[in-house]
Amino acid sequence: MEELLHPFELLRLLCNTPALEFLHVDLLVYEEPYMGTWQPPYEPIHLPLLRSLVFTDCPYKLLTWILPRISLPEDVFIRLQDISNYIPVYGPADPFPPLPIRPVTHLDIVMQGEEVLMVADSPTSGLWLSAMHDLDGFPEPQDWGDWLLSLRECLTLVHVTHLHIRVEGWETFWRAFLSHLPQLTHLTALFDESSDEPDDDTGEFDCPTATLCAALSQPAEGSDVPCPVSTP
Repeated sequence: MEELLHPFELLRLLCNTPALEFLHVDLLVYEEPYMGTWQPPYEPIHLPLLRSLVFTDCPYKLLTWILPRISLPEDVFIRLQDISNYIPVYGPADPFPPLPIRPVTHLDIVMQGEEVLMVADSPTSGLWLSAMHDLDGFPEPQDWGDWLLSLRECLTLVHVTHLHIRVEGWETFWRAFLSHLPQLTHLTALFDESSDEPDDDTGEFDCPTATLCAALSQPAEGSDVPCPVSTP
């Protein structure tokens, strides 16, 4: 195992490994500017035989810089574990770079407090994500909805048939998100307990199940047919 002092050093190593099949990068964190003379190539580094790519304990901003500089095959499994500062304190997160893996067919997502967990896969490729908002002294993000709606910029979702999702609170993203999943046939949604008291500001009751049912009963955007999903 080689200690890397800067992300440029990782790319420099990968330039010489076109036959690489497995890559695990741990604790790739840097605070100092790069002091060497090597510069990454203009074109992404090709790793056509890669089967497994793992990053653990890396900041989100660093991954958005590294991943676009690596050309990955369609049939690869990517694991991003314990990714820190995934959502900024203020404003939306930087878009996650598109991943050229095959269209996913199954989605498992948990959005809870300061953490998000996701498995998005197909038979020959997939993305496993474990990320958190861990800026000490700052409040946790109140809404993962913007992240969820931006997911289609990273992965091809139009072939998803199965969605298993756990969310907190009364989310409003359902109709927009379900429109990204035109072939969805199986849905399992888990919620926190609904409140018996109306919201202090709006006077409305927190009933996430009703919100989801309303979204399912409405036609998808550009269609006259309600969402075809079945709920076991």
